[in-house]
Amino acid sequence: MAARLGLVLGSVLVTLLVAELAANRLLMREEITAFFTPFEHDDSTYATRSKDPDLLLTLAWYVPGATGITGSAPVRINNLGLRDEHDYPLEKPAGCYRVLGLGDSMTFGKGVAAEDTFLAVLERRLKDHFPGRCIEILNAGMPNTNFYSQWIHYRQSWRQFSPDLVLVNFFVYNDIQLDTEEEPYFMRWMQFVDRNDWLKRSALVRWAYYRAFFDTGAEKVKEGLTRIYSPQYEGLDLFEDTLAEMKALVHSQGARLAFTLVPIPDGYDQYPHRKYHDILLDMLVRKFGIPTFDMIRGLGGVRARDHWVHPSDGHPDAYLHELMGQYLERAVPWQEWLGR
Repeated sequence: MAARLGLVLGSVLVTLLVAELAANRLLMREEITAFFTPFEHDDSTYATRSKDPDLLLTLAWYVPGATGITGSAPVRINNLGLRDEHDYPLEKPAGCYRVLGLGDSMTFGKGVAAEDTFLAVLERRLKDHFPGRCIEILNAGMPNTNFYSQWIHYRQSWRQFSPDLVLVNFFVYNDIQLDTEEEPYFMRWMQFVDRNDWLKRSALVRWAYYRAFFDTGAEKVKEGLTRIYSPQYEGLDLFEDTLAEMKALVHSQGARLAFTLVPIPDGYDQYPHRKYHDILLDMLVRKFGIPTFDMIRGLGGVRARDHWVHPSDGHPDAYLHELMGQYLERAVPWQEWLGR
């Protein structure tokens, strides 16, 4: 029996070896090889995390002066604990119009330089459009946060910056999602491969992972969005409650609250998720009276995957950030909001 088992095992190993060699020869297209090229995003050099005892929520804070890397772009944390190449005074200069931009990794600018993020683009364009006017846009974007945790960060610390405008850059895909839930995008076997990176040396594993990422992953996104935007989803109630609290606090400080909708990096030219934008617009504009600007309107005719920051990462590249910054300069009534 031992001999037979050894023969079976040997046959399986030989079959796998032949399949691996064939896969390496026949399946390893250029786009798959590019997909698995390194893309680093490690915030361990500039972020600290602590559990809030009251909220039972882990919050991350950035260390002023610390540095790191996202993709091939450097990360610098300024004196206020935000991602920016420039320092700003804690106390807003007299006569200056200060914008505080909240958001997740889309706003932070995962994979692009700080000066290429849409908030930095917007700041430069506004300064060109209003020469001599003091305008500051603070980028409080923080990867791996949702709207609720961004609200907590604002309530506990960021409101001390005394912004004239709190601009929430809301990522349509998962900013409503509850903190306790896993991302719906990846299947468990893909997460296992990610935790055991050596498996990606196999051509068979690479091919299966690549196919699942784009084929099965797209279905997972659809399933996740259907669930998250269902009227029965608890996160939707939390979003409304948090929204009411934020609006009241921002207005009590004499500031304005506005939203932008950051689209899912899927299509743009033939965008399949507009109904979720409509749900958010109906809630934000009609129910809460909050000015909201949908950035999908600035990306017409653009194929999203042509401008991913990396073949395996759908965050927007510098070109898309430029388009989003241009759209916000056009769409927001800055002349009215900035006053004289």
